[in-house]
Amino acid sequence: MSMLSVPVKDLNEKTTIDNNTYVVCGNTEANKITYENLVKPLKDELNSTLKWSDWKTLGTNLGITINYRYNAYEVELNYRGTLEKKVISGGSAGYAFPSLPDGLNPKWNTEHSIYACAGNNTGALTLQCYPTGTPNTFKITSHKTITVEPEYVCGYFRYTRN
Repeated sequence: MSMLSVPVKDLNEKTTIDNNTYVVCGNTEANKITYENLVKPLKDELNSTLKWSDWKTLGTNLGITINYRYNAYEVELNYRGTLEKKVISGGSAGYAFPSLPDGLNPKWNTEHSIYACAGNNTGALTLQCYPTGTPNTFKITSHKTITVEPEYVCGYFRYTRN
């Protein structure tokens, strides 16, 4: 059996370590454990909370599909498709989508600008969710009345879970 021949206080600090390097830990009884076995449970716990779900479809409306995924802390939306010609009254539902499952809708009102450049679409479209309203659905709409021109749009939006 090998013995630690240098007091711990006299050991030199290492700035790099190999996964198979042994680490001595404990207070009155020293235990020998590899660095890899010491760090693995910490990595597993961290990765389990940051692991994203699979993508799920929230819905499709007038050519636009919204997908979502989530982890323990955030929700991410991905939208894409070709807008269909439609008149949107300012502040109306526009292209409406259902709400997300419980615990995934934003806590506060959210609004995300959609980059669009065809005709009336320029600077006019937003992805919104006002969870304090009824119903708390997602919608692609405008603050002003416009006739939406057909155009491919895509993007993503991420927010913190409540």
